[in-house]
Amino acid sequence: MNLLRIGEIEFPKPSGVIVNMMPIIAGDSKSIPAELHGYLPMLAETGPEKGETVYLTIHESVVLPGQTQRRPGIHTDGTAIQAFGGGAWGGGAWGGRGTDPKPGEPKPKKPAKGIYMASNDGLCRVWNTETMAVDGLGSIKQEFDVEPEILDASVMYWITDRTPHESLPATKKTFRQFFRLVGSEVSVWWAQHSTANPLGVLPNCRIEHGNKFEIERTRSYK
Repeated sequence: MNLLRIGEIEFPKPSGVIVNMMPIIAGDSKSIPAELHGYLPMLAETGPEKGETVYLTIHESVVLPGQTQRRPGIHTDGTAIQAFGGGAWGGGAWGGRGTDPKPGEPKPKKPAKGIYMASNDGLCRVWNTETMAVDGLGSIKQEFDVEPEILDASVMYWITDRTPHESLPATKKTFRQFFRLVGSEVSVWWAQHSTANPLGVLPNCRIEHGNKFEIERTRSYK
């Protein structure tokens, strides 16, 4: 399982907030700045174990026709194992069997690892497969024999950090809200590209400074 539909969600009233990979404590609202508390109901729909350090991204902005709000191109969030970034970006341990159990069966746990994401416009496509054939930035180096799935708007999904996906360009001017929660299995936190938590929660992994895109462009992989 590399793609799972968790269920419909409702985005809060937007305020133009942008945070990227902000470390928070799963299940602890006191670790989350007050201006982000509108997203607490969405966080409650995710599956990380309480007390784990996880990473929150919220991106609210205007997107013009033909542009993408998030990184373009097919990629995985996990990078090449030998990469300077170290590989993991949420992991993908599956903690259940699905969201539609048979009658009389208990609802299974949601995945504790991996990546939860949603948008108010669904402008993303995902391949329900996994790959390690990526470079140090996660860009894909192979083709797939499965067709991608276009995600629905205002629906929470779960993927692994080895699940290929792509942000799609807007077809009209829109105000987009994007939500992502990355699990605790992260190899490195890039200070220049990430948001520090003003409440003092620190990453639980190696911290690197500098521009990861410039660093990776100068590296070669065998």
